[in-house]
Amino acid sequence: PFLLLLLLLLLLGAARRRGSPGAAPQGAAAASPPRRGAVPRPLPPPAPSPPAAAAPSGRRRREAGAMREYKVVVLGSGGVGKSALTVQFVTGSFIEKYDPTIEDFYRKEIEVDSSPSVLEILDTAGTEQFASMRDLYIKNGQGFILVYSLVNQQSFQDIKPMRDQIIRVKRYERVPMILVGNKVDLEGEREVSFGEGKALAEEWSCPFMETSAKNKASVDELFAEIVRQMNYAAQPNGDEPAAAAPRPGGHARGDGIGKKFIVVEMWLFSASTFRPVSVMAYFLSVSAAGAGA
Repeated sequence: PFLLLLLLLLLLGAARRRGSPGAAPQGAAAASPPRRGAVPRPLPPPAPSPPAAAAPSGRRRREAGAMREYKVVVLGSGGVGKSALTVQFVTGSFIEKYDPTIEDFYRKEIEVDSSPSVLEILDTAGTEQFASMRDLYIKNGQGFILVYSLVNQQSFQDIKPMRDQIIRVKRYERVPMILVGNKVDLEGEREVSFGEGKALAEEWSCPFMETSAKNKASVDELFAEIVRQMNYAAQPNGDEPAAAAPRPGGHARGDGIGKKFIVVEMWLFSASTFRPVSVMAYFLSVSAAGAGA
C-alpha cells in the first residue's frame, strides 16, 4: 500500500507539470508586468555638446586671409594739394591752411572690387630741399600718384622729371602710377588744360584724373584706381598695369594714422681738409595731428 501511494503522488505531480507549459523554469526570475497607471521613468537628458564655432562672415574671411598691403607714394611740387588729397581720402576733411609738408605717413584700409587692401600712403615733401630722399621713397613704393595744380603751369612742368626719376629708380617703365590734375574747383583760374594733362598721361601710358580735394571730387576714385593698378601688377602672370580709365567703386573704411617724419642729417668731414665727404639722413617719426598741402 505504501508503494502504491507513492506511485500515485508521482503521477499526480507529473500531471500538474504537464498542465502548466508556460510556467517559468525553476530558478528563473519572472518579469513582473507594469502596473496599470504607472508613469514610465524618463531617460536622463544627453550631455550637452560643445557649441560650434560660428562661421566667419565674408568680410572676416577676407580679412583673415591674404589682405594685400601696398605702399603708395604721392609726388608733386609744393602747394599742389598732395596733403589735401591724402587727408581728404583718409579722414574726409579738407585742410584750409597751407602748411608745407616734410614727410607725412598715413595708413588706410580700402575695399576695391570686393577685394580689401591696406594702403600705406607717403605724402612727400614738395620742396627741392628734400628731393635727394625721393630715391628711397620710390625704391620702396609700389604705386605712385603724381599731382600737379591746374592753376599752376610750372607745377605741371615739375611733375615730368619726377616721373623720369621713378623710371630710373624702378628700371622699367610700366610702373603703377596715375597723373592727377588737382584743384578743379578753381576752373576760372586754370592754367593747364584737360587736353594737356590727358596727352601727357597717354604718353606715359597711365590713367589721368582731375580732382578737387576741397570738394572731394574724384578723390576716392583716385585711390581706388591706383589700387586696381597695383592689383593688376601683383598678378602672378600679369605684366605691369596698362593705362585704364578711372572707374568708381572704391570703398574706404577705417581710421587713418598720420605720422610726420623729421629728417636729421649728419655730415661726415675729412680730418685733413675739414670738407664734407658724405651725408647720412635719418628719419624720426612723431605723431602728426594734421598735414599740409
